[in-house]
Amino acid sequence: MQQLQQGDGTAFEPLYERYIDQAVRVAYLITRSQEAAEDVVQETFVQVLRRITTLRDPENFRSWFYAILHNTARKSLRKGRGWLLLPFTLNRKEEIDHVEPLPEEAVAHLDEVAQLRRVLRLLPDSHRIPLILRYYAGLSEAQIAEAIGVPAGTVKSRLHHARQKLLDLLEANPMPTGGISHAER
Repeated sequence: MQQLQQGDGTAFEPLYERYIDQAVRVAYLITRSQEAAEDVVQETFVQVLRRITTLRDPENFRSWFYAILHNTARKSLRKGRGWLLLPFTLNRKEEIDHVEPLPEEAVAHLDEVAQLRRVLRLLPDSHRIPLILRYYAGLSEAQIAEAIGVPAGTVKSRLHHARQKLLDLLEANPMPTGGISHAER
């Protein structure tokens, strides 16, 4: 980070490689469009390069980066691009040791993901975006607050209400494989 802040362009590539895949996925979840997500990420990295010298604490890079990405995505949303939605899972970690599911388990998981995607679309951005940043990007509540420009207490409240609403919607529209129960909150 210090090398990049001192103008060493060779330090950009490792940073880019570390963040590009997750940045595109997060932007896609926010914008709901592959084209918009790619544009958002490209512009985010351009802004990172332009503003890197303004980052006072390199330890805050992650939340600073996602703040830029979030703001860029919001601008993209205002342009009214077409929207789709990538699969999103609510705090479900990949299986330990990356065990490949049996074919019937894979189909059940796809059904669950499709249902979750459909229900997630029903949430307003004020609830959907903190969920994406928390459970997909792995940001803390404080980092989300910094990224979207609201107090940490507001993030905590939005996450609580968003999880409740999401679970209520999932229960009202049960998934074929059983879905997420209140016990899994």
